[in-house]
Amino acid sequence: MAFIAEVSKEESLESTWHLINTILVILAIAAVAVVVAQVVVRMVINPLGAELDIMQSVAERISKGNLTYKFDESINEKSVYGAMRTMSSNLYNMIDEIRECVQRQTSIAGELAGISDKTSINVQSQHTNTTQIATAMHKMTSSVEEIAHMQKKLHTLPLCQDSCRL
Repeated sequence: MAFIAEVSKEESLESTWHLINTILVILAIAAVAVVVAQVVVRMVINPLGAELDIMQSVAERISKGNLTYKFDESINEKSVYGAMRTMSSNLYNMIDEIRECVQRQTSIAGELAGISDKTSINVQSQHTNTTQIATAMHKMTSSVEEIAHMQKKLHTLPLCQDSCRL
């Protein structure tokens, strides 16, 4: 025996409306989820100041020593992107100051080397002069001794009287 269910037209429409209402609620929930997702993404990206791929590219450039990246100046300074811009600028300035200090140190080292060379030449000259003075004093001492010896000899010789004339 076959059992045929009879459904009234109203019951059929009611279940259709119930299905349509369920689909509309699901679509509304999906639309709200998309809007919430967009808001959350903006809430995450706004503090960053830029898209994640841009932030990664900037971080990689800075880590490789490229501090000449041209940052977008219109992005908020309080964002991570703005902080990276400030960090890059500060690092660039610090390295520039170090470069200037190294150049000054190199210049000063050159000057010190010149002064050291002059001092060495002066010390060598003083050494030569001291040696010459010592030699001269030695000769003078020898001469004084010779004169003293000669004078002694002269005193020991008998005095010549009128017959020792030249």
